[in-house]
Amino acid sequence: MRVSLTALLLPCFFLCTANVRADLVIEVQDASIHAAGEGFVDVLITSDSDVLVSGFDLEFEITSGSGNHGTLSFKASPDTSYVTDPDYLLGNTGNLFPTVSGLSLTISDFDNTNNHPLLNGISRLLARLHVVHDLPSGGSAALAAADTFTISAVLANTEVSDETLAPITPLSGLSGTVTISSAVPEPGPWLTCGVVALALLWRRRFGCRSATTRQLGSQQ
Repeated sequence: MRVSLTALLLPCFFLCTANVRADLVIEVQDASIHAAGEGFVDVLITSDSDVLVSGFDLEFEITSGSGNHGTLSFKASPDTSYVTDPDYLLGNTGNLFPTVSGLSLTISDFDNTNNHPLLNGISRLLARLHVVHDLPSGGSAALAAADTFTISAVLANTEVSDETLAPITPLSGLSGTVTISSAVPEPGPWLTCGVVALALLWRRRFGCRSATTRQLGSQQ
């Protein structure tokens, strides 16, 4: 029985080019930042099976939630030092490229020499988003407190690649909420007590010094 070479290679071709199947979940964590300040939002990735990752292209967007007393945006020149975090999925490849456009952020990273394991059920750091809150002219930090914003992954423009550069599917995402807090916290009771104690101590020392001076003057 003769079997053609094409018939033998065709199943292998489909097997080698098929997308790796693993349920990947990209989860944007909740965070809190001060009004008119800046902060960071972690993004984690989890898989339901062991896979090897060689790179990714991500996109995130910001939408307003409750309140309307300021704006939240991605920092134009973000801090990317998180690539040295041992929990970062790809490690410090030197190939991380973040690009900010309005309320949208794209991040690309790839490793052309090593593949990085993403183990079943173990979350890894996928990105750390640098965000900035701005108040309008004459805006109040007190009014902005408790305002919320939502950060989500744009799954249509997001892809995580396996060791063959094929996309790992299916991919889903969970949004995170950024809550704005008051810019300057009110002085606590312990701080107030400390100020009063220092004032009393200074007064006591000054009083003792004055009494000693008067006593020495009367003895002369």
